[in-house]
Amino acid sequence: MIGLLVHDRGRASSYSVYLEEILSHAGLPFARHETVAGAMRDGPAVLLSIGRPMGSRAECEELERFVQTGGTLIQIGDGTGLDKVLGVRYTGSFEEEGWWTGAPDHPVTRECHVPLHAFAITGMKAITAMSLGAIVSREGANVGDGIAVRQAGDGIAVAIAPDVATTIVRIQQGIPVERDGAPAPDGTAPIDDGILKAEDGLVLDWERDRQPFDRGAPFFQVPVADEWRKLLVRFILWGAERQGVPLPMLWYWPGGLSAVGHLSLDSDLNEDEAAMTTLRVLDQADVKATWCVMYPGGYRSATYTAIRSQGHELALHYNAMKDDARSRWGEDDFDFQWRWLQERSGVPIVTNKNHYLRWEGETEFYRWCERRGIRVDQTKGPTKQGDIGFLFGSCHPWFPIEDTGDGMRRMAVLEIPLLTQDLVWTVPFEVCRPLLDRCVQHHGVAHFLFHPHHIHTKPEVARAVIALTEVGREWGLAWWTAEEIDRWERLRRQVDLVCRKIGTGGWEIHVRSPREVPDATLLILAPGGREREIPPLSFSGLTTDRVRLKRMDGFDFYEVRGTIRAGDAHVRVRGDSG
Repeated sequence: MIGLLVHDRGRASSYSVYLEEILSHAGLPFARHETVAGAMRDGPAVLLSIGRPMGSRAECEELERFVQTGGTLIQIGDGTGLDKVLGVRYTGSFEEEGWWTGAPDHPVTRECHVPLHAFAITGMKAITAMSLGAIVSREGANVGDGIAVRQAGDGIAVAIAPDVATTIVRIQQGIPVERDGAPAPDGTAPIDDGILKAEDGLVLDWERDRQPFDRGAPFFQVPVADEWRKLLVRFILWGAERQGVPLPMLWYWPGGLSAVGHLSLDSDLNEDEAAMTTLRVLDQADVKATWCVMYPGGYRSATYTAIRSQGHELALHYNAMKDDARSRWGEDDFDFQWRWLQERSGVPIVTNKNHYLRWEGETEFYRWCERRGIRVDQTKGPTKQGDIGFLFGSCHPWFPIEDTGDGMRRMAVLEIPLLTQDLVWTVPFEVCRPLLDRCVQHHGVAHFLFHPHHIHTKPEVARAVIALTEVGREWGLAWWTAEEIDRWERLRRQVDLVCRKIGTGGWEIHVRSPREVPDATLLILAPGGREREIPPLSFSGLTTDRVRLKRMDGFDFYEVRGTIRAGDAHVRVRGDSG
């Protein structure tokens, strides 16, 4: 079991609650605690500690004993008071941002090939711990160690200087959009175009966070937020593996899929003939898409019927690009357009993408969506060649977080970030390959946008749709609508996992779900490693279709595929004497 020890309770500006979001999305079992005593009673194998402990000497000694007797302690941010067990010295300095590069000779960090942008960095220097890479400031100065690891007794202590949760939230959500953002110095991304858009809130760096591309402008090829998310999960798995704990994870996708592909279509000109051409192209590609329909005008009734009858999703393409009635930025106009499309199409509208990726403010727009039952937004993406890719650092669907003044809350709208649009016409087709590669590496969603107008008038764009879906399938992707992604993510979030030791060397994983979850994939960290030919597992209340040993992201797992039935189920992992 994973313990989450939060020391910063009462601080309304803290993003510590987002660690719960990271663990929930990863499908890991965890329990939150606000006291050391409570965490120790729960008997965690891995303990994540965030915020300055500011506890008593007795509490710090208790955490040191936890490590000495085999536990894994991961301290995020200022861990003053735990300097001894962590093997570091906290300098008292603080950096708003910097870049960390991982050590190539450690099993957790060796895949971090590029400097990762980080925020809210506590000054830290490894003393008796091993440094896993330094933090470099914007000016290029070394400002301390980014991550340090120390073996203490039978356990492991990990110190992470950047606030991982703050880093991920700041990259994904950006800064409030109140004015044009600063354009790329090389002229490849002139986002200062007088139109307020999601990308105007960008916090990644044009020069440090983009990578060159031999067929065009440099772009954001590394999902930085996902790299930090994956790094934290890998430290958890590494610690559990060293202790022989069969830590379970409910995998991101059904059937063991590595990633999911998604096509969205923006109607813009609302041409019925273009829609019919697009339907034929999608049928040839054998893919279902999410159609974002824009006010004013819309399609004929027969076109909506054709789109729905072929299994596609109808969504809103909120238009706030004009000053005329009902096409302005504002909740009343958003509400009008949402109701207009539901009336015209005859179906509930649960997905939205803003026309031209318009955005103003911070999280206000998500509140508009919440009040109308819109479950998915797709507006976080690029409009220029030089900012395509992971400009918001993620290919994973994520729930935004909002500061209410009394604390942080997770909002009920799932954001599916956009990578690029109209391959061949706006960017070279080849950009899809590094993007697909990263999406598969991080097991996220490869979201590509096309316009029916271009599919209809430009044969090369129509061919690109078919070629993209074929390449995606070669990489192991299944192509889903936004509604399907949302339905699956919310369904899997209802499953509760608990892992506890029983007897001598044995473990029991308790699986509880209020609803049936078909084709689920449960990954169980293999405590015995690869030498076991047959997984030492037994099941109760779980329908299993397949069990095998699988290597994933550098770790060995027992992969259990099957149906999680509503109610309680158990998986027993036998020990050597079991």
